Amino acid sequence: ARQFHKGYCAKDRVECEQQPGRQPAPFNRPWTELPETARNANRMTADHFEVKMRAVDYCIIPKQALADSLVLLPDQLELLARMEHDRWWADRILDGWTHNAVRDNKRKFHPNLVPYEELTEPIKQLDRDSVLQMIEILDNECLTIARIC
Repeated sequence: ARQFHKGYCAKDRVECEQQPGRQPAPFNRPWTELPETARNANRMTADHFEVKMRAVDYCIIPKQALADSLVLLPDQLELLARMEHDRWWADRILDGWTHNAVRDNKRKFHPNLVPYEELTEPIKQLDRDSVLQMIEILDNECLTIARIC
């Protein structure tokens, strides 16, 4: 979960550098300064990854047990991104968030509380990036994904 957050902050910093005048995202701050709900959101993303892998008949194994790491096919990545969005959406709804065209963290309004198909490509890419980031985190932990036999 901490690695997910670290990656989120790094990506947000790059976007701020590329877009002069853009302010950092509200949760682009050290882990210890995040509200517990934000930390839990990162934990749930990490916890749900194994579920996503089973959806495409993959499992997580030690790297040394497999000669070559597998790569997700584009349709698999899209399915997993959709699953990540649906998981995120459900988490927000359970936390009292509602859809609104303008995001307001204090009032728990968010424009992305819509079906995956209605998201813009940049927002869909955030979900794809989340899936790919988990594979990177696994790699750093000497783990990889493999076809379920």
